[in-house]
This record gives sequence, structure tokens and C-alpha cells, in this order.
Amino acid sequence: MEDDLEAFLLVSEQEFHDAARRNDTVKLLQLIQKGVDVGAKNKVERKALHWAAGAGNEEADGLSLLHCAALRGHIRVLEFIMEDLEDISLDQVDKFGKTALHLAAEHHQLEVVEFLIGMGCTHCCKDKQENTPLHLAAERGHTDVVQWILETGVDVDDANADGLTALHLSADRGHYDCIRILLQSCCDINAQTNKDMSALHYAARRGCASTISLLLEAGANPNAVDSQHSSALHHAVFYNHPEVVRLLIQSECNLDAVDGRQQTALHIAAEEGRQHLAEMMLVAGVDLSLTDRQGKSSLDVAARGSHVVLVDMIIKADRFYKWEKHQVSASQHQVSASQHLVSASQHQVSASQHQVSASQHQVSAPQRGGPAPQPSFRPDRGLETQRLRRVLWELATRQLCRGEWRLLAQHWGFSPAHIRAIEQQWTGMKSFREHGHRMLLIWLHGAVLGGHNPVKGLYEGLAEICRCDLAGGGSAPQLNTWGRGVLLWRLKNEPTLSVSQKTSGRKPTSTPPAPQPPPKPAPPCERQDGGEGP
Repeated sequence: MEDDLEAFLLVSEQEFHDAARRNDTVKLLQLIQKGVDVGAKNKVERKALHWAAGAGNEEADGLSLLHCAALRGHIRVLEFIMEDLEDISLDQVDKFGKTALHLAAEHHQLEVVEFLIGMGCTHCCKDKQENTPLHLAAERGHTDVVQWILETGVDVDDANADGLTALHLSADRGHYDCIRILLQSCCDINAQTNKDMSALHYAARRGCASTISLLLEAGANPNAVDSQHSSALHHAVFYNHPEVVRLLIQSECNLDAVDGRQQTALHIAAEEGRQHLAEMMLVAGVDLSLTDRQGKSSLDVAARGSHVVLVDMIIKADRFYKWEKHQVSASQHQVSASQHLVSASQHQVSASQHQVSASQHQVSAPQRGGPAPQPSFRPDRGLETQRLRRVLWELATRQLCRGEWRLLAQHWGFSPAHIRAIEQQWTGMKSFREHGHRMLLIWLHGAVLGGHNPVKGLYEGLAEICRCDLAGGGSAPQLNTWGRGVLLWRLKNEPTLSVSQKTSGRKPTSTPPAPQPPPKPAPPCERQDGGEGP
């Protein structure tokens, strides 16, 4: 490569270039005395002084360019150039349109930056991409260089050819200190690029939680959208940054904002199967009825992707939202009734006002979460419901016939969309067993969360679908078949924690041994026709 560069040089000139590169001052003086052309250029228009300046050799003679010395940070070479050489322009540009100040700022040569600014170079000159020295320093995270350039009074919101300011470039690279200095300089925190990207968008894509927190505290708009109508939340979910998602949710961003494909952030989480991100949004509260351009809800998207756990989580959330809405409506009715009592009975004003206050507190409690712990929509693995979950598994895999789980689901208020999403899973000809088991666990989640008695609910459900052989009463010695009443008998005799115990964290003082059920013949649905049921 070096032979190619020296192709246009005479032997003496090539020796002169080599001596400048090696800082061999004795050889340089000898060649100069012999009359060598000190301004000879090689194939790429490079002179010996380029090599000398780039290597920091101030004793080399000849013409000068600032770029090599500025790039390498050789302040003594720069001082020599400015004092002893003529016709030197501080704002001379290279083939990329960069001045010496550009190179010094980009490569963190703070002393050179101070020297060039002190010599009167242009502070806000732009290269071919319209980047200023401030842009390049901010992009590389050179905090001290950024601070020095800002003190010269440059426009902190100056944009390059793509519409990016120094803040955009710092946020894209996650340079916290640079962002802090730029914010202290009163930059436009919500400035948008040619693609309508804000600094918050870039920070969300990168996933730097500290940067996100800094921008939000400084007043960044969490609901700003880019040219694709994507918000910062869309980017954070797509690039899988849980901590950023949490911070954006805490900033009360719009969880139901849709992008260019009419997808919410939950659609993206469902498409990618990201359970942890989906649960954060489900707990915060989202509109599950929103559909994308194909008419698919987030539940449909999760089912199409075979994300079974995520499907169940969305169904649990949907059922919880409906229950919560019903509770709020009932509490508001209590408020109205209490107010009527106040107007009808003046002598009971104080007592009725107390009822109104208590009812209003019940209305506001579900909205702000109340004293109860936040709901979780993840699979239940708690010890409180372990026995009951085991019974439900036995019911789904051994007792319920094909199609009966759908009847139970309809009785318990599962929507057709819920049932379709559950049935999307295919594990073979006996998939109905897995479908039924999932449905029962989803129902149990809602029963426990709503404070209902799961044993009573299961009894009523089995009776409703005409499975009295499973829901019938009686004691264990009176049962002459496994199926007749065995589930109710087990649930009555196997201790489980009450809802109040579950929420308070208390456990039973003692756990009696589980009673043994009667001998097990073939399940009823297998005895009907010798097969797996209708």
C-alpha cells in the first residue's frame, strides 16, 4: 500500500517522506541541503509535512495542513504551524467537509479544541452531512468538549441534514452526561428529526433506563409519535426493554396509542411473545378491544403466534377488567342510594354521609389499586391454590368429556373470542383436555381475585352443565362410583386457604392429611360409548 502511495515520487522525495514519517530530523536536513523538493506530493496529494504533523514532529520543514495535527492532538505542531507558516486557513476542509475543529471535537482532543477556538476558527461550521463540531462531540459522548463548545454560544438546537440535533445524537448513543449538559443549556427536548423522531424515541430504542428517566423528568413528551406513528412505548416493546417500558408506564403514557399498522404496544408484545412486557401493560390497564388493520385484537395476535401463556394472561386480564367495572358500577349505585337516604331522612344525615363517603372510597379504590396487592396475570403457582389446581387438572383430563369445558366456559362468562383463542392451541386429538385445563385455571384466577368461593362456583358450574355425577352431594362412604360427587367430596375434605387468608398472607395453623377417595373405576365419559366421550 505504501509503495502505491509513493508511486509519483522520486527516490530522494520518497526518502524525504519516509524520514518525516519516522521523525528522522538528521536525514531530513541532509535531504534539504541536497535540494530535495520539500513540497513533493504522493499519489493521494500528501506532502511530507502531513506525515510530520500526523506523527507530532514539529521539526519537519515544509508546507502545512491542520487536519493531521488536530486529529492526533499535537498542540505543539499546531502552535508551530500558526506561528511560522503562512497562508494557513483554520477553516480549511477535507474531502468530507470537516475542518480541524470537527476532527478535534470528534476525536476528543480538548486542548486542540481550545486552541483552535482561541485562534478564531468558526465554531458552527458544517461538514457535508451538515454536522457541526457540537454534533460530532455529542455523538461520541465527549462531555468536556461539548461543554467547551456550548460556552462559545453556538446554537444548541442546530440540526444536521437528517434533522438531528446534538440531543438526538447523544440520546441515540446513551450518553447520559452529554444529555444532562445539553438540557442545562435549554435545548428543545421535544425537537423532532426529519422522521419525526424525538430524543425519547432514540433513548427508548437503545434501552437506557437512566437516559429515559432523565428525559422524562425534564419534560419529554411520552406520547410523541414518529413518521410511522410509533411512540416511545412501541419502540421499547419492540426492542424488548422492560425497564424502559416500566418508566414509560409510570409517566402515564398512552398505552392505547396505535402505530401505522394500527397496533398498540400490547399487539407488539403479543406478536413477539413477550410475557413480562405484556403483564406490565395489562396490570396498568389497556383497551383489549382495539384491533389492528387486519381486524385482530392483541388476543388474536397472541393466539395466532401460539403464545399459550400470553393468551391466558390476556383472557385473565379481560375478565378482571369486566369484574372491576362491575364493582365500580355497584359502588356507584350504593353512592346514589346513600344520597337518596340523605334527602329522605334529614335526621340520618350524618350516618348517610358516612355511608356515601365509604361508598365513594370503594369506587376510587379499584381505580387506584386500593390497599390490596396488584393483580398478577401470570400462571398461578402459589401454595394456597395447589390442591384446588390439582383437582381441576383431574377434572379436565379425566372427567370432562369433549365439549363440556366450553359449556362451563359459557356459564362462567367466557366470551366466544376467549374460547376461540384457547382452542387455537393444537396438541392432537385430545387437545380438548388441555383446553379445559387452561380454561379452569383462568376461571380459578378470577374467582380467587374476585373473592368468590371457588368450591361453590365449581359446584354450580358442574350442575349447570348437567354433570350431577361430579357435582352431587353425599359423603364418601355413600358414594358407590368414582365419578358421583367425588370432586365435591375432595374439595370439601381437602383444606384450601380462604380468600382473606390468601390476601393477608396467613396460612392454616395445621394441614390435616388428605382423605382417600373411593376406588376409581372408568370415568363416566369413557363408559358411555367406550371412547373418549362425545
